[in-house]
Amino acid sequence: MKTKTDKEEEVTMMDVYKEFNEKIAESHKILQFKSRKVDATTHLIFQEYLEVVYPANQPMVPSDLQVEVFSHVFGTNTSALEHLLWGLAGWTCLLVQSRAFTRPSHMAWPFDFNAASSRYLSTKLERMDTEQPLPGFFLAKLDPDLIMGHDFMAMGWHRMNVNKIPQWSKLGRLRRANIQTKKGRTFNLEKNVMCGRLVCDVKISAKELIRSRSYDLGALCENVLHVKEEEQAEVTIDEVKRLYGASQSLLQLISCTMQDAAYIIRLMCELNMMPLALQITNIAGNVMSQTLMGGRSERNEFLLLHAFTEKNFIVSDK
Repeated sequence: MKTKTDKEEEVTMMDVYKEFNEKIAESHKILQFKSRKVDATTHLIFQEYLEVVYPANQPMVPSDLQVEVFSHVFGTNTSALEHLLWGLAGWTCLLVQSRAFTRPSHMAWPFDFNAASSRYLSTKLERMDTEQPLPGFFLAKLDPDLIMGHDFMAMGWHRMNVNKIPQWSKLGRLRRANIQTKKGRTFNLEKNVMCGRLVCDVKISAKELIRSRSYDLGALCENVLHVKEEEQAEVTIDEVKRLYGASQSLLQLISCTMQDAAYIIRLMCELNMMPLALQITNIAGNVMSQTLMGGRSERNEFLLLHAFTEKNFIVSDK
């Protein structure tokens, strides 16, 4: 090591430690930290370094930090999640289902619906008079580890946004008031809204596991489950309005919706989506929620991060 002075004085590891402890930690209000000397390689140069770790809730050291006894700091842009994943992997999951529904705002309920539903359906139905309490019911009643569906994230968030649901962040496990935006637009919607939960969108997973002319639910049912197109109930918006006109037709609509949910579960099981996602997660060394959202480039990045760490290299900043 060399100093930044003209004297070219030899710098010891104790000098580096004192610089960090007495000046940097104090000026950046880092109240506690641990450090050790390590032998590592960066940019194909083998050197000694001072490794410093401290809790993620304390201030970050600037990446361009330069002082008298050293000229560069590595790893300031590394997230706490990346640090965690270098040594940890593995998940468990729980499947939770619920049935709740509402009606079009300009239509009334069929007068005999309660009696008809109790006679013909064994499933308990929760009826909401308007759309607004529907997401609130879901958020209040359930705390699932795994949420699954088909191409549902954007629409689900859109309806919550339209209805101005105040506690939208309960969709995930990170409590926030506002969703993150970039230049006025939301980004990484799934990771923002559902943060902390496993989200299995069978459309996304199917794109990585099979080849199909289409990844719509009907096409996947035909190709994977061998359910013929004429056996699947396709309901248009105009038909939905008509089906709300009588109890029997409304029960038919509810049965079709429940059938689609069953198809989604069967697709997940038939393609082994969760076991394969777990295997990919263990191989790549990332987290399962990210694996389920796709993103091969991100998985490749984690593979490289682990490889660099195993070789005792210092990972270059992004």
